[in-house]
Amino acid sequence: MRITSIMVQANITKTLNNQMDRLYKINNDVSSGVRIHKGSDDPFGTSLSLRYDEDIDQTEQWIKNSDSGKEWIAHTTQILDQVQNVTQQIYSKAIQGDNDTITQEEKDTLALLINEQLEEIVDLTNNSYNGKKIFNGDIINASPFYAVKNKEGDITNVAVFNGFVDGNPQNPEYIYYREENDGSHTGIYIDKNGKEKNIIANDQSFGNVSISGSMNRRVSSSEIVNIAISGTDTFMKNGPGAEGDLFSSIIKIRDSLRGEIDNENGSEIDDLVKNMENITASQSRSGILYTRLELAKSVLETDKIELNDALSRVKDTDISEAMMNYNKYEVAYNMALNMSARILQTSLVDYM
Repeated sequence: MRITSIMVQANITKTLNNQMDRLYKINNDVSSGVRIHKGSDDPFGTSLSLRYDEDIDQTEQWIKNSDSGKEWIAHTTQILDQVQNVTQQIYSKAIQGDNDTITQEEKDTLALLINEQLEEIVDLTNNSYNGKKIFNGDIINASPFYAVKNKEGDITNVAVFNGFVDGNPQNPEYIYYREENDGSHTGIYIDKNGKEKNIIANDQSFGNVSISGSMNRRVSSSEIVNIAISGTDTFMKNGPGAEGDLFSSIIKIRDSLRGEIDNENGSEIDDLVKNMENITASQSRSGILYTRLELAKSVLETDKIELNDALSRVKDTDISEAMMNYNKYEVAYNMALNMSARILQTSLVDYM
C-alpha cells in the first residue's frame, strides 16, 4: 500500500486533535469542577446524577416542610402558653373571689377583670399564623369560635364553628347551646355576624360538635405529621356548654362573682382546673410534635449530606487525578508535536 504525504499529514493532524481534545476536556473539567457536561460524557453517571438531583430536591422540600411545621407548632405553643397564663390569672381571681370576707364591690372588680381576660382568651383562640387559623383544623379561613354578646357587650356564650352553609366558605355557621330547666339543651345556630338562623329544642348534637381536620406535613416518603391542635379538644373538650368548655367556666365564674348565679360549691372553679389540664395536654402534644419534626429534620439533613456526597463522587472532578492525566496527555501531545515536526520535514532529498 502506498502511503502519501497527504495521508501522513492527515493522520498526524487527527492524532494531535485527539490529544488536544483530551487536554481541553480536562481543562474544562478542572475549571468547572464537574466531569459530566453532557450525557455522552458518561451515560451511566448522568443517569445516577439525575436520580441524585431528584432525591436532593425532594429531601430539601421535606426539610422545608419540617421547618414550616416547626414554625406553626412554635406559634401554636406560644398562643397556648398565653391562654394558659391568662387562665391561671382568672383562676387566682376566682379563688380570691370565693371568699365571704371580701365585699361585693371587690367581687364586681374581679368580675370586670375576668370579663376583660375572657375577651383576651377568645381573641387568642381565634389567632392566625400566616393568615391561617391555628385552632380550626384544616378549615383555615374561618374562626373556630364566635363570642355571643348581650346588649351591654358582655360575652354570654361562645359558639363553635359548625361548618359552612351549603359548602360556601364565605358563609360559616356557629353553634352554642342553652341549658333549659329540664336539663335539655337547645341548639342555637348563628351566622358569622351572630344572627340566629335556627333554634333546635332538645338538640341531640349537644356534646358531639367538635373541630376536626388535619394540617399535614410530609417529612419523608413514609411519614406525615399532623401538626393541627384541635380547638375543641383544647378549649371545649366535650363540646360547647359541656364540661370542659373553658369559655363557659369563665363566664359562670364571672357571673357568680357578680351575684347573678349561685356558686356555693365552687364547681366552676373545679371545671376551670380541668380546663387548664386540657390546655396542658395540648401543650404537651405541641412539644412532642415539635421534637418529632426536629428529629425528622435532623435525619433529612444527614440524608442530604450523604446524597450530595454521592452526587459529588459521580459528577465532580477529581482534581488530583485530572491534573495527573493532564500532565500525562500534555507530555504525549508535546512528543507527538516533535515527532510530527520530524516526519513532516522529510523531503525527496532525504532519499537521494
